[in-house]
Amino acid sequence: MPASTSRWPLAKIVVHRAGGIHAPENTAAAIKTAARMRCRAVEFDVQNTADGGLFLCHDEFLGRVVKGAGRLCELTTDQAKRLRVENPREPGAPAEPLCSFEEAAALCSELHLAMNIELKPARGCEEVLADLAARALDFKRLAVPVLVSSFHAGCLARFHRQQSAVPCGFLFEEASVDWQKAAREIGVVAVHPHHALATESMVHTAHAAGWAVMAWTVDDAALARTLTELGVEALCTNRPEILQKALAG
Repeated sequence: MPASTSRWPLAKIVVHRAGGIHAPENTAAAIKTAARMRCRAVEFDVQNTADGGLFLCHDEFLGRVVKGAGRLCELTTDQAKRLRVENPREPGAPAEPLCSFEEAAALCSELHLAMNIELKPARGCEEVLADLAARALDFKRLAVPVLVSSFHAGCLARFHRQQSAVPCGFLFEEASVDWQKAAREIGVVAVHPHHALATESMVHTAHAAGWAVMAWTVDDAALARTLTELGVEALCTNRPEILQKALAG
């Protein structure tokens, strides 16, 4: 197994969109579900509203799981608070309120869940989201470990220039992305490749540069064990119960 870096600040298993398949994604209910499953870290997506609010939401355009139309960045905070999130795997189940970042951070602190906060800027909102997140994230007062990540290098770099004490991770899913250049320029502690890109060579290169590796999205026991053997520090998953069993002991 390659030598592992010690720079990864969160747990080995990180629950994707806060609750994986087990709750409406990116909601308070999802965070509570992760805690009930005895997980130690969650990942969730953050976007901004038109008036500077921050809410947990994955898609730029509403309609897939968040009931509504248009973009969150075009709505006010009051309008965002009225939105509801469904779990497509549980048709007919009660929808959950859209969760604010403030609520998510407080809940994670209360439940002792480390946070991987993914900045998910809508097109044209990259700088706005970075600035809002930097102002909202009082790193020194957080009660749990935190890491901020993004696919958007410019957004993440702008955030990190304002919050240099906050560990950051660069996400990528295409082999054509120059992830090493982005990671160096931003000053990350970790890189987050799609699991298909987390090869032995890639992990070795990352570790040689001092970066931890979190692969996503890993829902298969055999794959989880293989990536762990390669030296991957963390796995983002929709199925924490599968990985907990696969990696036990």
